[in-house]
Amino acid sequence: MGFLRTSAILGGFLLVGAAGALVATNPSRSAYEQYATSRLTTYLQTEVCPDAPSILGEFDLGDLGGNVAELLTQQCQTLVQNNQAQIQALVADNTSQQNFVVLTIYKTNLTLPDIAELPSWEFETVGVFSRFITYKAQQS
Repeated sequence: MGFLRTSAILGGFLLVGAAGALVATNPSRSAYEQYATSRLTTYLQTEVCPDAPSILGEFDLGDLGGNVAELLTQQCQTLVQNNQAQIQALVADNTSQQNFVVLTIYKTNLTLPDIAELPSWEFETVGVFSRFITYKAQQS
């Protein structure tokens, strides 16, 4: 009986310690906003900006077409980089969270109604152990 009791007490301490570690490392909303801004910036610069010329429409520019397309791509990437505060505000305004004390689930719906050519996205991310894991990224 002594061994079982000691094991139960030790197990209880380990369980309380693990729960305490989860609570202490549950990341904040501002940390999520920074994470989401960084991920969104990377996505825009690598996936959206290279398609900027086709999003804006097809132009017959002859020999200049390649140069204009490259310029549009570079300007798009610069625009994204120079507007981090606005991107973070967009994320903040379109994010809800459910805090479960030991972890937090963030749901972000990004829709730009004034720009019909851009898709809407839904993201779900869990924050735990000072990290974020995006487990759902769906275009809607």
